[in-house]
Amino acid sequence: MANEIYLKSWWGDGVCNNTVGWGLVYKPYAGCAPSETRFVISVKTDNTGTSNDDQFTLPWTGSYDVEWGDGVTDTGQTDTTTHTYATAGTYDVSVTPTNQCRINFNNGGDKLKLLAVKNWGTGVWSSFSSAFRGCGLMDVTATDTPDLSVAITLSNIFNNCLIMVGNSSFENWDTSNVNNISSAFRAAKLFNQNISSWNTSSFTSMANTFFDADSFNQPIGVWNTSNVTSLNNTFRSNLSGFNQSLANWNITSLTTGLNMFNASALGTSSYDATLIGWAAQSITNTVSIDFGSSQYTLGGSAEAARNTLVSTFGWTITDGGGI
Repeated sequence: MANEIYLKSWWGDGVCNNTVGWGLVYKPYAGCAPSETRFVISVKTDNTGTSNDDQFTLPWTGSYDVEWGDGVTDTGQTDTTTHTYATAGTYDVSVTPTNQCRINFNNGGDKLKLLAVKNWGTGVWSSFSSAFRGCGLMDVTATDTPDLSVAITLSNIFNNCLIMVGNSSFENWDTSNVNNISSAFRAAKLFNQNISSWNTSSFTSMANTFFDADSFNQPIGVWNTSNVTSLNNTFRSNLSGFNQSLANWNITSLTTGLNMFNASALGTSSYDATLIGWAAQSITNTVSIDFGSSQYTLGGSAEAARNTLVSTFGWTITDGGGI
């Protein structure tokens, strides 16, 4: 059996250096785990894209150094760059930004060549608007989290990322400065990570956020929605059925909820609780809202709450009626 060794080299700069001996199984020293600072993605050059089968185009904004995964490193790059490989195949592309980060596939270019985001790195992201929109063959396997201290929008970030599953690291994203997640997970059909811990206090628009996100059903009823004005299409066509109570959502800033649950529905208990919780709030805005085929319980608190929203606050509610 091979021996296990634990090595720790310290060069005075905080960098861990690892050595592997012939016939030895290396295991990192517990106090010296290396951390990846680069943004790392996996790409398959011969998937469909606008570049040739032996190329990949990186849709970046800003300046950076890039290791293309074939032994070639380009330094001092600016904005979008296309690299040609000697052989078509799958490569890990590692980006070290020299200013704020911005990647933007936006449903074009080599969107289908992207297979995975493997590491977010330590760069500060300036925006994630439409970053991976249309990257239908991509998953996020990174276990670190992106620095969103500057980015204020996640709109369309994962729109139409059809096979993205993600992992539990999503719950650790710091979204305290984000104000727009419209269409963020639209048509991300396999995504169902628990993001209930997100800081949503700055959110103003949640339009289309989980539109056609068939698998999503997490307890986000704890989100702070006090500044949200739009819930248009938020859970529209969520075919597997988002079914969580939203009773604790603060809807005092809400102005529109058109098609919110169109072609989908809350279960009766979740819908009852939502109606009761919302009717108890100090509402000043007249809102039109669609709960799809959701049905409330007749002859009790839920029906009374719905009547309050309609008669007292002037709301227009579309739903599946009482049962």
